[in-house]
Amino acid sequence: MSFKKFFSSAQTSKEINWLVAMSSLDGLAGGLLGIFLPVYFLSLGYNLYQVISYFIWYSVFVFVFFLLAGYAANHWGLRVVIFLRVPLLFVYLALLYLLKDKAVYLPVIAIIHSCQIAFFWFSVHFLFSKLSPAEKMGKNLGKFLAWPKVVRLFSPLIGGFIIIRSGFQFLFVLAFVVYFFSVVPVFFLSKFKTKVNLNWRRLCDLFTRYPRYFFAEIWENVGEEVGGIIFPLFVFLVMKNFITIGWLGTLAGLGAAIFTYIVGHLADKTPKPKILLIGSLSLGALWLGRYFWPTPWFFYSSSLIFGFLMALILVPFGSIIYSLAKKDTAEEFIIFREIPVLLGRLFVYFSALIFISHLEIIFLLTALSLIPFYFISRKIVI
Repeated sequence: MSFKKFFSSAQTSKEINWLVAMSSLDGLAGGLLGIFLPVYFLSLGYNLYQVISYFIWYSVFVFVFFLLAGYAANHWGLRVVIFLRVPLLFVYLALLYLLKDKAVYLPVIAIIHSCQIAFFWFSVHFLFSKLSPAEKMGKNLGKFLAWPKVVRLFSPLIGGFIIIRSGFQFLFVLAFVVYFFSVVPVFFLSKFKTKVNLNWRRLCDLFTRYPRYFFAEIWENVGEEVGGIIFPLFVFLVMKNFITIGWLGTLAGLGAAIFTYIVGHLADKTPKPKILLIGSLSLGALWLGRYFWPTPWFFYSSSLIFGFLMALILVPFGSIIYSLAKKDTAEEFIIFREIPVLLGRLFVYFSALIFISHLEIIFLLTALSLIPFYFISRKIVI
């Protein structure tokens, strides 16, 4: 290996580490707050229909703001787009802070929430697709997904204790401080130019080129949304305990933190369809278990196992996503990706509205969604 190539490789690895640090700090703040957001709304007297509707508004506008983030990056650069997250976060958390004493229209909070998320994650997804070499995609993705889970491991449990001892308002202030520092690593990353010029013809072209990926992404997101929002919400409705919700988040993080890094190393050497088959069958069995045995002991044990098994989906499928983005115009592919993500989320939340009195039925639908996911994803050609 020439000195120039070695130096370039070392620099890329260093920048991947800074990107991991950025994502880890975001994960730490998200672990304190994210899992408790629907519970916070319920504690203030909002009904389940309003809470689920909040996430429908959020899902729709995440796609809208991903598109705007791409065009903003064209004109101002990725660093400005990432820094715009800070004032947006301040407004978002301030509205949550004030919600206890003042009437704030929930869709307004959802729109600002989606904007700060989109501006941050559009930039992070684009940077990762550019910085990670194709031959190390699985290994780097394992690191990129695992370290945030390690850093945030106990944050859901800590968040639960903070809510009980000091209330949600103190949690919002603490989350903002951590979120603020999550943008600092951007100073150590290379400047990349983006070129977003999306129109309906370009979106149709991307769909024509990647139809299998498009439909696989829809079904993959069903499990993510149900695991991250619907399941904790269901458990809270059953057990009415903030610490229980914190334990669920910590147990899921423990399983994921250990296994994700290992799967990342295997993903570059083991056929991805084989990993996806094991993950799909195992996760399907777990969701069936949550449907047929919605008991406290199974809530805890399945949360630990869930963290392990999700790695068997997220790492190989995530490496497929970033590899496809690397082959194409990355920034446009990342925005295109948000369309099936949106459809998957809407499937979950509209299903939740239909079965609002029996949310456990969503677990059965999640198990069934893994069937089309596997058979479509195994045929994606990178």
